[in-house]
Amino acid sequence: MHQGQSTPYKSATVPVHIVDTQYGELKGKEVWIGFHPVTGSLTVPSEYELIIKPNDKEKSNKTEIIGLGSSVDDYRAVIKVDGTLNVAGTGDEKILFTEGKNGESFEAISTSLDDPLGTDISNKWKGIILNEGSKASIKNAEIRYAKTGLEINGTTEGALENITIKNCSENGIKTTKTVTLSNAVMENCRTGISISESGSVSSSDKVTISECNTGIESEGNVSIYGVDIKNETTAGENGIVIRKGSAGQFNGGITISNYENGILMSGKTLAAGAISITGITNTGIKSAGLSAKSLSMKGNKAEKGLESSEDVTVTKQVEAEGFASAILMAGKKLKAGNGITVTGAGTKGIECGELEAQGISITGSGTTGLKSAGNVTTGDVSVSGFVTGISFSGNTMSCGAVSVSGSTVKGIATSGSINAGTSKIEVKASAGKALEAGSGAGITCGELKLTGSGKTGLDSDGNIDAGERITVTGYRNGIDSSGEITAGVITVTVPEGTESACGILNEGEIITDTVTVSGFMDKGLEVRNGSLETGSITITDGKRGFILNNGTLNRKAGKESLRWKKHGT
Repeated sequence: MHQGQSTPYKSATVPVHIVDTQYGELKGKEVWIGFHPVTGSLTVPSEYELIIKPNDKEKSNKTEIIGLGSSVDDYRAVIKVDGTLNVAGTGDEKILFTEGKNGESFEAISTSLDDPLGTDISNKWKGIILNEGSKASIKNAEIRYAKTGLEINGTTEGALENITIKNCSENGIKTTKTVTLSNAVMENCRTGISISESGSVSSSDKVTISECNTGIESEGNVSIYGVDIKNETTAGENGIVIRKGSAGQFNGGITISNYENGILMSGKTLAAGAISITGITNTGIKSAGLSAKSLSMKGNKAEKGLESSEDVTVTKQVEAEGFASAILMAGKKLKAGNGITVTGAGTKGIECGELEAQGISITGSGTTGLKSAGNVTTGDVSVSGFVTGISFSGNTMSCGAVSVSGSTVKGIATSGSINAGTSKIEVKASAGKALEAGSGAGITCGELKLTGSGKTGLDSDGNIDAGERITVTGYRNGIDSSGEITAGVITVTVPEGTESACGILNEGEIITDTVTVSGFMDKGLEVRNGSLETGSITITDGKRGFILNNGTLNRKAGKESLRWKKHGT
């Protein structure tokens, strides 16, 4: 009899070595059927094959491989393959590899859901190691309670099909080679799948990873149709980590929930279908570029949503909720086919270079809602609750209606051109400046409406074409302009108790049909070294009404009217 003990219920269907080896080296080809203990380090030499398959003749004696080694690493039960391993389970009967109960009996340890690591686990089962030069085919198998369930340094023939690996102290799968998975499940391991720089993992269907501290950690390439990485009991550290210029492709999509970090990728662009990330406490995605079908990051309470050092393209909707800074990609292009929605941003909503989207909605309570240093093409824009609503330093923002509310310093600050066509630009409840347009800036819209309680409504050194109307209400200084302003009607109302205020201070050029200024102010309208072309001028409650200070007044024929009602008269 060879080193191990015979197992009386085994049978061989082909000429093989008679005894089923329990430790040491196989002395020939072996077929394991039914229960089989591994009591130490077992090696399949390069010239031999180990076949493990269901016990079709005795259903009560299922094929279970029980590791019963020592807790000392060198003496743990382990199956090392230098030759060929063929695990041929079926859909009805998976082959089970697991640890025995404290090495005292041939009973598999507990798999209770209340105690997922098992009360009797003693780390005496190391797992399966496929060494360099080995070959393996593994189908319909389950590996439990190992150090690493399956370590792959050799060649796998075909896909590893219907593989479940759970409750491993280190890795579910660890590979330095190319591996193809089909219907793979990793559960309750420190790392679900670990890939070295020379390795790669692919799958034509979804891989499920649950209750792992890290879902996928890779220095090689990952091309998986889709992956579902979730924790329900304890938050993990990282959903997906891809390093060293490796590629990450998940065409069927990515779902990650309840991790400190969702996806950390320092290599190439991450490509994916729909991405859903929830329950993040630090960073949703940090990548060197992203291409995805859709991006949903909702139900989070974290520092950063999406941080990218390269361009990002999402063909459908982008949603980010519960991040201090939702989208950070300074100087890089963000393209969202449908639109972008950011809610609950505590510091920054969106910071980027170029921006394309069907529409943008940003709410929060931070410093800047939308900050862009590139051209912006979008539909309607809504920003609420930030110190500065929109900060634009690109060349041109082409958009629909713009609504900014709740700003404490500036509603809109731009050094570029904002073109809203015939749509309205509205800033509401701004406590600082509603709109600041720098030299060379331009504003084009159908109507400009600024309402708040700050220092200045419209502070412009650029050109403003507001179509039908400009309305400024509630600011101590309504309009302070050294540029050009064109509008059909200009209406400015300053609040009570602002005696030193000026309704309109014009040091540039204003062209309008009607100007109306009201409120208790020092000066109603002053043209200082500029020009005013208008028909009707109405000033109410100003200490001083209309002042020409080295300026020019051009009256439109047929519309001449100048009315001033001094305060108290």
